[in-house]
Amino acid sequence: SGLTDLLIYLPGGMIPAIYMAGHVSDEEALKLSMSVLDNGIILLSGSRHATVRQAMLHRLANMKRAELIFAPSYALYEYGDEEIRAFLLRADIAVLNEDEADYLARKLAPLRLDKILRLPRMGGVLTLGDRGAELYQQATPKLHIPSVSGVKGDTIGAGDAFLCGFLHGLLRGDDWLQAGTFACAIAGQVAAKQGVRVLIDPI
Repeated sequence: SGLTDLLIYLPGGMIPAIYMAGHVSDEEALKLSMSVLDNGIILLSGSRHATVRQAMLHRLANMKRAELIFAPSYALYEYGDEEIRAFLLRADIAVLNEDEADYLARKLAPLRLDKILRLPRMGGVLTLGDRGAELYQQATPKLHIPSVSGVKGDTIGAGDAFLCGFLHGLLRGDDWLQAGTFACAIAGQVAAKQGVRVLIDPI
């Protein structure tokens, strides 16, 4: 076993999720993966525990209905090359920031970044910080969505806010451009306000 990250979801609670770092045994990793249901959208935000990742790949291989959003964040740097390919090919959508995308471009060379972001079934999203985001949907030209925050530089929480906004848009039936525009608006509010906890204005 080794260090990993777990996100525990508590539906209906005042705090919707708990982030926890700790040690998980191989048996616990298997139980965790088997508890994931084959429906709706699964957001895989990465794990630093290799057994959790392998157990999830095994579980995902047997799923037929669930859609997978692969947003590995900083855990990506602990993935092996074949592991990265396996998750990208199994994913429906990948969401990466610039640093993660640069890392993948080096790891998966000579594959170009636009090809990497289109390995998932539906395509990929590249967040660009204060420059907005790019959408790499299958069978369509790349789309750029500008930032609306007016804030330069790295801003804590804006990437997570973008991801939440993008998924919210897809769940309510938006197309990618609509979902991405909504996501940039949400991320812009987080970037433009000080502090780690902000109230989002209605959009």
